[in-house]
Amino acid sequence: MKPIIGITLSQNMGAYKLNKPYMEAVELAGGTPIALGYCTNSIEEFLKISSGIILSGGDDAFDNPRDRFETTLCKIAIKRGVPVLGICRGMQLLNAVLGGTLVDDIPTHIKTYINHRPNEARDLQTHSVAVAKGSVLHSILDTDDIGVNSIHHQCIGRVGDGLVASAIAPDGIIEAVELPLEIHPFAVGVQWHPEELVSLHPKQLNLFEALVNACLV
Repeated sequence: MKPIIGITLSQNMGAYKLNKPYMEAVELAGGTPIALGYCTNSIEEFLKISSGIILSGGDDAFDNPRDRFETTLCKIAIKRGVPVLGICRGMQLLNAVLGGTLVDDIPTHIKTYINHRPNEARDLQTHSVAVAKGSVLHSILDTDDIGVNSIHHQCIGRVGDGLVASAIAPDGIIEAVELPLEIHPFAVGVQWHPEELVSLHPKQLNLFEALVNACLV
């Protein structure tokens, strides 16, 4: 049976939203994707049917129903050893749940020659990141560096408790974090959007395959 992967949603004008590549990437990786609405009272039921979780990207975090739902979901998933993949906003939320901080606007607070939110196609690699040797991410991607897209203006400040930085942009901005395997079977967050890169850069599918495989253990 294919592992069911629950994917959190964005919200716009009172409607839920999820870009198609999330579900397509999970299916290509051998999983069955389902969408998770902001139903905090249903988290236990969601986790009964979901073998793994993707915390998806979206707008900045505020005190709203999405934040409350995802924070509770993430805390329980981490505590129970449920595999978690955080993407863009999802990585930042994973970091915040574990006590980390965010820089709320890169151009305002960080001097960098990289535009982390260029007006480019979502499937375009705009800069590279250095992947830490010996990290879970390195074992997944099997490379010391990889090209990524960039669709964010916030970034990680202080890394959350137990997390380690596993990918760094050339300007020093943290682009991936993870919990070591001795702490959690699979908790990885990436600042880029690998789901948007899968068709042109197949190695990005490795992240989704690793999530699905972690659900089979």
